[in-house]
Amino acid sequence: MTQFLFLLGGIISALVVAFVYITLAANAEANHQDRVMSVPLIGPELDAFLRALHGAA
Repeated sequence: MTQFLFLLGGIISALVVAFVYITLAANAEANHQDRVMSVPLIGPELDAFLRALHGAA
């Protein structure tokens, strides 16, 4: 019984650590996305719009 509880505690601990790591990594990535310096203007031409859309994707 104690081995089962020890195993269960290890699994829960690993899941908590993974959740914290993923949360911190996602927040760090979100902070990098705020550093956009300038965005080029998109002209009324369809080709310019499609190039910008392709670059965003």
